[in-house]
Amino acid sequence: LQVYASVLDGGTPLVVTDLPTAELVKVSANAFLATKISFINAIAEICEMTGADVVKVADAIGYDPRIGRSFLDAGLGFGGGCLPKDIRAFIARAGEIGAGQSLLFLHEVDAINLRRRERVAEIAAELVGGTLIGRKVAVLGVAFKPHSEDVRDSHALNVAGRLQLQGAHVAVYDTLVAEYLRNTR
Repeated sequence: LQVYASVLDGGTPLVVTDLPTAELVKVSANAFLATKISFINAIAEICEMTGADVVKVADAIGYDPRIGRSFLDAGLGFGGGCLPKDIRAFIARAGEIGAGQSLLFLHEVDAINLRRRERVAEIAAELVGGTLIGRKVAVLGVAFKPHSEDVRDSHALNVAGRLQLQGAHVAVYDTLVAEYLRNTR
């Protein structure tokens, strides 16, 4: 515990548990976060159909201390090396141990997340009159999360690829990713 003394003195709680519980803490936290992100993106789909403002919905429900405002920003969804992998592995493991029914909702969390990528490409086409053929598109920011150079399962790169497949001339740029690539050569 000496190694962690400064962190613990700073108010970080210490939880002592066994390995199975610790593993469930990690995947449960990631599944919950993925669910929260997909939830607001599902609400964004409904807002789009009704004319409601998803930001105001998120702000309003975020005032509820049981919910909180963090990670209630509608957007492309989640990517990266943890959340997608963890929810899929959690679903698979639950199935292996006979508890697959318990995590059926995570299938929809994953589907909502992937659907956001499709929808953003559709919106881009709608904004330019229905076709992206020959259009120039800039994608600013391609890391899977802000303030990172990590492009693993980048939803922005996925959307850029979709736009290109629809005939757009796509240029991508991300300051941190570019800097990272320059420094790793």
